[in-house]
Amino acid sequence: MSQPLLQIQSFSVSFGAFRVLNNIHLTLAPGESLALVGESGSGKSVLARSIIGCAGAGARQEGTVLFRETNLTSASDQTLTSLRGGKISLMLQDALSALNPLYTIGRQMMETIALKHPAFAKGAGRAWKGFGRSDKPALRAMALELLHEAGMDRAEECFHAFPHQLSGGMCQRVMLALALAGEPDLLIADEPTTALDVVVQKQILHRLTQNVRARRAALLLISHDLHLVSEFTDRIAVLYAGQIMETGPTRKLLANPRHPYTRGLLEAMPKANTPKGSLRPIAGEVPAPWERDQGCLFRGRCPKALAGCALPPQEYVVENGWASFCGQLPHTTIPHAPSGGGPAYALCS
Repeated sequence: MSQPLLQIQSFSVSFGAFRVLNNIHLTLAPGESLALVGESGSGKSVLARSIIGCAGAGARQEGTVLFRETNLTSASDQTLTSLRGGKISLMLQDALSALNPLYTIGRQMMETIALKHPAFAKGAGRAWKGFGRSDKPALRAMALELLHEAGMDRAEECFHAFPHQLSGGMCQRVMLALALAGEPDLLIADEPTTALDVVVQKQILHRLTQNVRARRAALLLISHDLHLVSEFTDRIAVLYAGQIMETGPTRKLLANPRHPYTRGLLEAMPKANTPKGSLRPIAGEVPAPWERDQGCLFRGRCPKALAGCALPPQEYVVENGWASFCGQLPHTTIPHAPSGGGPAYALCS
């Protein structure tokens, strides 16, 4: 594996007296894609925003988040501002809320490129009006090129359109183009295919991963959809109630999960041939921050729970690069998992 681009070590986030992320350890290398999965309320988006210092004014962080040689948890506001949208880019899930309804797509693309693209570094921190007419043709050409790269077939029409004139899939492609405008080394995609149909989801993620790999960048893909991440990521980290439950190679882990929570997520996901009424949802809910203790936070919903689960969970190494924080499922295999290390589940075509 290459030298890590991102190293998250003993990282915790609290709001007031309540800890919402606890002792997170993750690494991400250049050219690698890592999926962060879990139910709503697990802390996925908090982690994504905490990496770039956008968790909120009331957030208290402990531990380190190293981006190359820079510790983002202690970096100045000026350093974080220079990295956001440039070397580190965040692609949000709700494109219509993220895009400015008052400006055309072209205006928003050109402004982002002018402020964040390395070719226009001289203008970093300057207002949009600080760029003269001589800059506009180059900005326009670059904006159209990025829209094409993001899969926008009619880039010229999109350039002149307002966000409300585009479909959800087109707006999401614009978000991808904006995320790539600063030529990032790290792209964080937070549920980038929410509310899109299955075909468009695959198109967006294919284009996203294709662009990231071509640029030798790293991708942190946040999702609750195990179908999608099984096809588009190299490694997976399963997050529950602010704690990592299991992490390892995507295909191996989904074919043979070693944590009951990972297994529960898989058994609750429908497949093309799933008989009616056969899905097994996980009973109960994710515990609120004020309900959490030092034991395994999944034990209240876990069919394998033992008295020892009230103690702090230990890490069990399955193999190099694959670890689980539960020793209850040493030989679990998902029924009908394909042989040869393929994904346990795949999207319907």
